[in-house]
Amino acid sequence: MIKEVAEKIREKGKVVAFTGAGISQASGIPPFRGEKGLWENYSPALYASLPGIISLYLLRPHSLSKFFLEILNTIGEAKPNPAHEVLSRWEKKGLLKGIITQNIDNLHRLAGNKNIAELHGNIYYLRCPACHRKIKISEDTLQEIKELLEKGGRRELARIYSLLTPLCKCGRKQRLWVVFFGESLPQEEWDKAVKMLEEAETVLFLGTSGTVEPARSLPFTVRKEGALWIEINPTPTYFSSLVDYYLKGKVEEILPEIDRCLKK
Repeated sequence: MIKEVAEKIREKGKVVAFTGAGISQASGIPPFRGEKGLWENYSPALYASLPGIISLYLLRPHSLSKFFLEILNTIGEAKPNPAHEVLSRWEKKGLLKGIITQNIDNLHRLAGNKNIAELHGNIYYLRCPACHRKIKISEDTLQEIKELLEKGGRRELARIYSLLTPLCKCGRKQRLWVVFFGESLPQEEWDKAVKMLEEAETVLFLGTSGTVEPARSLPFTVRKEGALWIEINPTPTYFSSLVDYYLKGKVEEILPEIDRCLKK
């Protein structure tokens, strides 16, 4: 079936990839949900919502510091895997028109992709809520944040907050570019994703479980008539019965196989 899918992709072109946590697992980043997911050890209601984070800051600062340090260390050690690299090559060749991702790990950017709609943000960037300006956090600042998290007290967390909320050129405070539970997705990223899907002839669902709203509904709001839908995942998901082709397996293994078929 892989050869058939490759031929269909060659025929249709204009590929847009819709990616989730599964594409980054081979890079050493576990998913938040499911078996061995981060939420098995940390309550998302506490650690992934602003009210929860505030309560942890006041009552359990060391637990909050441990959580953030675990995320930073895990993502910081990760490198793009073969699936990320294929998508980067396809963009350079003009086959891939863009990536819509729910991941905050920056791996698509590290792989070399440029046209990315990051629906849930990017942990390495600050964003101004007023003018939407985005600034990459410097390596020196990241190192200072890690050192402060290792100490783990309220005073250190307050310092981290000041580092992550500098004034923007427009006069408003920037903040970490991550969408917490209960927050709306950044409108400019949503609009970028909609435009990609409106123009796509091929949509690849790669490593996304299709459980998180509103991201999972996005492809259906602008599904282009005649567009080819393909899913690659180890286990069936919300999208599996709705796509034209479902390829069971690991994204980092199957996507390079498709790439090899396209080169023949």
